[in-house]
Amino acid sequence: MKVKVNCIVQNDVNLEPGNVVNVGWKPLNYIRKTLTVRKIVEDRSGVRVIFNNGTWRPLTTYNMTWWKV
Repeated sequence: MKVKVNCIVQNDVNLEPGNVVNVGWKPLNYIRKTLTVRKIVEDRSGVRVIFNNGTWRPLTTYNMTWWKV
């Protein structure tokens, strides 16, 4: 029987300060706001991307709650 399944596949994304990203919920195609990447920092808990409004998101949530335009 042939069935469809969802797979998580790693991919390379070039993120740099100045890139424009959408913040929202990608599976529903809901865009809450558009922000700019200010800096990318790495600490013991992982990699975080800091946006121009002072908020941040972990890199583990990329393509789910935020994604590059």
